[in-house]
Amino acid sequence: MSGWGPMSATPTWGSLERDLPPGYGTRSGTSSDSFEAGGLSYDAVQFGGCMLLLTTNAQAITTATDTTLLFNSEVFDTMDLYDAPTANGTITIPRAGIWRLTGCVQWNNGSATGYRRAYITSNSRGQIAQHQVSPVDTAVDPTNIVTTMGVFPAEDTFLLKVHQTSGAGLNVQASLGTIPLRDWKTFFSAEYLGPTPQGYIE
Repeated sequence: MSGWGPMSATPTWGSLERDLPPGYGTRSGTSSDSFEAGGLSYDAVQFGGCMLLLTTNAQAITTATDTTLLFNSEVFDTMDLYDAPTANGTITIPRAGIWRLTGCVQWNNGSATGYRRAYITSNSRGQIAQHQVSPVDTAVDPTNIVTTMGVFPAEDTFLLKVHQTSGAGLNVQASLGTIPLRDWKTFFSAEYLGPTPQGYIE
C-alpha cells in the first residue's frame, strides 16, 4: 500500500477487517450497510464469485466448430452465479458492476496442425477476450488462458467457448478433482470486484 501514507483505524465490516486510507471515509456495522470511500457510495456491497470446473469427462470438440464448454462442478459459488446440475456453461451475474472473468482450457493434443482458441463471450457485449495458441508438436498439451475485466450490467451472462482447427476431433481435458489446485485443468471463474464507478459512461 505504498503511496497512501499512514493508514486509518481499521473499521469493522461484518467478519471482514478492512483498512481505508486517510480521507477515504469510514466503514462500520454489518456487510449490509452502505459506506463511502474514494468519492464513491457503496450500498450493500457483496464481494464474491464462482469457480467452475470440468470434472466428469473430457469434452469432445469438433474441428472448425465454435463450442461452449459445459462445466459440471463448482469449487465455490458465493453469489449463485451458476447452476451446476444444468451444466449449460452460463454464468449469470446478479448485479451491475466491475467483474473479472478468467478461463483456462487444457487440450489433449493429438495433432500439431492448426490452432487452439479460447474466448469469453458476454450477452451484452459479444466476444470480450480471447487467447490462441498453435501447438508445435504432439508432446505437449496446449493450454489457453484468457482473462478480462470490465463493467457489466446486472443479469449479463458469460460463456467460455473454444475453437480448434486440427482437422479432426480433439478433447478438452477434465480436471482431476476440485482440490488440490494443481489438478485443475479446465476452469472458468467470475469475480465481483466492486460497483459501477461513479460517472461511468459506456
